[in-house]
Amino acid sequence: MDVNEAVLSHGYVRVKKCRDGYFVYNANDSYIGRSLDLYGEYSYAEALLLQQFLRPGMIFAEVGANIGAHTVGLARRVGQQGRVLAYEPQRIVFQNLCANIAINGLMNVECHWMALGERSGMLNVAEFDFTQPGNFGVFSADR
Repeated sequence: MDVNEAVLSHGYVRVKKCRDGYFVYNANDSYIGRSLDLYGEYSYAEALLLQQFLRPGMIFAEVGANIGAHTVGLARRVGQQGRVLAYEPQRIVFQNLCANIAINGLMNVECHWMALGERSGMLNVAEFDFTQPGNFGVFSADR
C-alpha cells in the first residue's frame, strides 16, 4: 500500500498508513493532521533526534503526546521491555492517541488523559470545534 493512500475517511476524521504505522487523525488540524495527510509523517527529524537518546528497555514520558505521531515510533524504539507514558489533556485528541496506540498494537504504551505541571489541581481545557480548520495541538491552560 502506498504511504500516501488514505485508507478510511469519514468527514474530517481519517485513518492512513504512514511512515511509523497507521494513524487516526483530524484532517482539519493545520499541523499534525495536515502533515500526516500530505507527507505520511510529522516532524520526522525531531522524532529521530528523540529516538537517539532511547534504548530498548527504557521508560520515556511524553508530556503533550497529542495524537501519538511521535509516540508510536518511540514505543517501538524502547521495545516490549520498555515503556512510554503518554500524557494528553485534550479529550478528543486523547481519544485519537488511544486509537493510534491500539491500531498499531502497542502494548508498551500507557495513555493518560491529564496534563502535567508544577503543581496539582484542576485545569479547564477548552474544547475546539474539530469540524473547522485549526491548530489542535495548542491551547491555553486556564486554572
